[in-house]
Amino acid sequence: MSSILRLLSIALLVSLSACGGGDGGDSAAPPPVVMAPVPAPTPPPPPPPPVAASVEREIAPSLTAAGLTGSASPHIAINPSPAITAKGRLFLMLPGTGAVPRTYQLITRTGPAQGYHAIGLNYPNEDAIAALCGPSTDPDCAGKIRREVISGTDSSPLVAVDASNSIIGRLRALLTYLRTNFPAEGWDQFL
Repeated sequence: MSSILRLLSIALLVSLSACGGGDGGDSAAPPPVVMAPVPAPTPPPPPPPPVAASVEREIAPSLTAAGLTGSASPHIAINPSPAITAKGRLFLMLPGTGAVPRTYQLITRTGPAQGYHAIGLNYPNEDAIAALCGPSTDPDCAGKIRREVISGTDSSPLVAVDASNSIIGRLRALLTYLRTNFPAEGWDQFL
């Protein structure tokens, strides 16, 4: 019986050694694995600060000067974004026959995107010059009509545009309005 007990004690000792127990001698168990902490992911960079947008305004001609006649469709005025270097120039969009500034709003917006102040101007353009000059024998019929629409000087019997309703008169009135109401935007440089 003593030999059986001796074999059992050897077997027990061997099994304890295999499990990492026993006397701490020749233990073949690998050391415990220590995991390094996983670093936290780098947070994404903060978004860039918002770029100040151009300010787009629709301004009724009647607000800029008394006595304006014709279409009441608003002018469009857009200053360049402060994030873009201002060019110190004016982008002026004159709508075609019968159109209003809103028709060309996307075109007018290209000016401020490039650093220009921009205006879509409402002016007397109801009648096509070709239709007005059709029956005329005057070779400068179109030129005379355009001069009157631009400056307001009486140069054609086919239109009646006074100085305040001319392109120059309406542009001056709008720029004066913008200078007075939005002095920090730099409209005065175009007067």
